[in-house]
Amino acid sequence: MRKLYKNELNGTELLKASEGIKSFNQCYRTNISQLTEGTDWHTWKSETRKWLKIVRRVIKVKDKACKEATIKRRIEERNKMITKDQRKMINNILDKKYSKIDLDRIRIIADTQEEILLNSKDEVQVEAINTFSSLFRVRNHKFENLPEQWKDIYKPQADIDLRIYDHLNDVLTEQEWNEMLNTINDKSALGHTNKMENISTVSDPQDIRLGLQPGKNETNPFD
Repeated sequence: MRKLYKNELNGTELLKASEGIKSFNQCYRTNISQLTEGTDWHTWKSETRKWLKIVRRVIKVKDKACKEATIKRRIEERNKMITKDQRKMINNILDKKYSKIDLDRIRIIADTQEEILLNSKDEVQVEAINTFSSLFRVRNHKFENLPEQWKDIYKPQADIDLRIYDHLNDVLTEQEWNEMLNTINDKSALGHTNKMENISTVSDPQDIRLGLQPGKNETNPFD
């Protein structure tokens, strides 16, 4: 409703203004007086300003409550993501934009070489599955029919003794530990200088694996 002046309070403009006031009263539960040709303009404006102040205050309170409710809801959603949807939480933290493709139509070429546009949901879904199934099928590597120049590259190396892998999981002996420790330079290690000394005095390799010092089962020399 546009701004009205006193000399315009007649006819169609007066009717439109009255309808606007009635609608405003119903929306905000106010009691603004209707305009007539005999309305005292000064009194009406004074009373209307009071109602408008009340309406603005109500709108401000409701807007604040709405914002607080939105903030609370967002906080609860974020807390839920921590336990239920970590991927979404990480994407939000990293400001990753979510994008997707809406495939609502697809073009195919029939056996008659005729192009057909499918826009039915069921038809598009079936054709999309068929298309992607052919793209991501199991590859036929054809290793059994390699060219001669590649056979030498892929065949097992004859100069490698496979027995070298037989004892990879064997427990190290004390002699092996001592030989290894003798090759270590204890002058260049970072941190406390006595760490290498503690390692070199371990008598049982089992203690090394457990991180224990001789006679001190509760102490870890690597801490």
